[in-house]
Amino acid sequence: MRKIFGFENVVTEAGYNWMETFALDPATGKKQGKRDWFLTNGMSAGTSFHTRAVDPLQHNTAPYREFIKLPDRNAMKAFACKYGLLGEPARREVSRKILLPPKGEGVGESFFDWTFEIECMAQVVSLWDMITQEDAKGLSRHIIWNEENDQVRFVSGWSGVGYSSVNIIADRNNVPELMEHFHLGDVLEPALYHVRRVVGDRLKDRLVPRLEPAEPPKRLRLSFVAESLIGLLWLQCAQAIDGNKDYRACEHCGTIFEIAPKAARKSRLYCADACRFRAYRAKQVQAQKLHASGVNIRDIAKQLKTDAKTAKGWVKKKSA
Repeated sequence: MRKIFGFENVVTEAGYNWMETFALDPATGKKQGKRDWFLTNGMSAGTSFHTRAVDPLQHNTAPYREFIKLPDRNAMKAFACKYGLLGEPARREVSRKILLPPKGEGVGESFFDWTFEIECMAQVVSLWDMITQEDAKGLSRHIIWNEENDQVRFVSGWSGVGYSSVNIIADRNNVPELMEHFHLGDVLEPALYHVRRVVGDRLKDRLVPRLEPAEPPKRLRLSFVAESLIGLLWLQCAQAIDGNKDYRACEHCGTIFEIAPKAARKSRLYCADACRFRAYRAKQVQAQKLHASGVNIRDIAKQLKTDAKTAKGWVKKKSA
């Protein structure tokens, strides 16, 4: 599977905040629609401010997995302060011109657009996880055939603003050839088709073909590169599907990391040896504190998810 090349996002050193204001028409500069919440650095166009370049993949194997778990505006703000805004104003992709009171112009991204992208991606990841786990029962809650069996649809189960809660996958009256491809009552093939369609839609116009240096020397290879953070997140999501990758949050620091190969999936709990060591030391200290407060070895082992022999060794180390 090909890697993602050459993407860096620009992050404002002063960070980002939510502002309730108006979007501006890019051509006329006039206010559009109603007030909305926009994530912005609060800087007027033409203002000089300090920025830093960030590679979203440098410290986090799967920022797209972090993205789909953002629960509220505060979490979205923290994500932006870490990785930057999602889009590019020049491409009118998520980022847009906004009114900065009293009469200035700046760039912002609406709460609606952030929620839309998060929910779209969360739906795809959830469906894909069920597909790879062959969870027919779970899929049957989202892939629904109607009583006449002439239509199959996707029902999200989410109540937010992402892809519509009910989305027709195929209809015998409109796309009979697709219905012929599906087997009556099957949930797997319609789910695969829906994932393919949504990911393709979200990647459209967000990737740029580019020739990159390749091995052996004096060779070039075709790659598709994201030019915005939201494009990168969707591209990484698609690459994870392509490679059937699995991820886990580090039990010590929370960083999401790739689990591979399959043999290591159950045993690897930490993103790096440093985190494994720190977690081990933290459990030692906790065991010693619990013992000092009168908790017996068996209960200490249970609380710290280890065996009694290991817990006893931790306590003895303190005594020595």
